[in-house]
Amino acid sequence: MPEPAPAEDPRDRPRRVDARRNLEAIVEAAVPLLCEQPRASMQQIAEAAGVHRATVHRHFRSRDDLLDELRERAARLSGTELDAAFTGPADDPGQTLQRATAALLRVGTRYRLYRYTTWRSAANEDRALEISERIGALVAAAQVAGQVRADLPLPQLVAAFGGLITGMFPLVDTGVLTIEEAAQTVRTLLGPSGS
Repeated sequence: MPEPAPAEDPRDRPRRVDARRNLEAIVEAAVPLLCEQPRASMQQIAEAAGVHRATVHRHFRSRDDLLDELRERAARLSGTELDAAFTGPADDPGQTLQRATAALLRVGTRYRLYRYTTWRSAANEDRALEISERIGALVAAAQVAGQVRADLPLPQLVAAFGGLITGMFPLVDTGVLTIEEAAQTVRTLLGPSGS
């Protein structure tokens, strides 16, 4: 008869809860600090999170690992936000494109990666490609429906979309535009030529 598995030591549970809490504190402290000081050290991030530097290094061996975590979280949230944007009326790809734009702007202003790192890395390339493919399919549908420019090839339109999104982040961050206004601006700029 197999021996029963040993019971979990209840003293281990608080450590796991504390570890999760520390991880979240590190991530939550890193985003605003890196936005203000893009070269902030792991020590500065630890201080902002209220934890010891060794705690930061238990979760992230290097600053690059922390940046990969922030990119991954932003990409994962982008996927979730895009899912919600795509659940609206499917008969109007232009409106869906505007909702998707607003969704990506919400995530971008939450993580503000543009302030301290690139959006893509080897660690999140698959997720970034998936997001790009979804946007590409949406832009293609809007192009067929006559709601975005037909005088440019799809790859150029998708690249322009990415550039426009990136260009809107500082305008949203500084309050020049709301997320909805920025999304409408992107849609207008991609709109049919001559409109």
